[in-house]
Amino acid sequence: AINDGKALDDILQHKYGFKTTLLIDATRDQIIDALDNYVETLTFKDSLLIYFAGHGQFDAEYDENGECINDTGDCKTSYWLPIDATIKSKSNWISNAELLPRISSLKSTHVLVIADTCYAGGWSRGVPNHSETRDAKKYFQRLIDKQSRKIMASGGIEQVMDGGGGNHSVFAKELLSALQENTSYLE
Repeated sequence: AINDGKALDDILQHKYGFKTTLLIDATRDQIIDALDNYVETLTFKDSLLIYFAGHGQFDAEYDENGECINDTGDCKTSYWLPIDATIKSKSNWISNAELLPRISSLKSTHVLVIADTCYAGGWSRGVPNHSETRDAKKYFQRLIDKQSRKIMASGGIEQVMDGGGGNHSVFAKELLSALQENTSYLE
């Protein structure tokens, strides 16, 4: 995950001109504090890309009758596990229920969350690819003009491979390759 974050940081800065903040082995508090800082400082003129590479967990709490037994009523929650998280205690896990309100409250025009972690697909569902359509430029201009929140996940509600992409995860290898080879729009 460290190699993935550093490589993405390099491409975003040098090929795409992004101003970046790289958190390596970040704790729960560091991640939440960074997000809270963006909620306070970003404006409508800004866009934000959040990349999380690391471990994830999925929590489904049902009783023997299939009824939800946790306090939130949401029995299908995915989590990011920062460096200070342990599998035996959820106290440092970061749930999508915590992340989504922060991301929604950002003033920035566009937010893209890229999650390369197990169970990241618990956040999203598939969408069609419009980059090959005849009117792609018009389609992308419409998207640029509207406020948006998007997620790109390395898999569904499942475990994903940590390795297999050389020095990167399989997902990160493909993401980095697509960004490096890109000469136009990416959806």
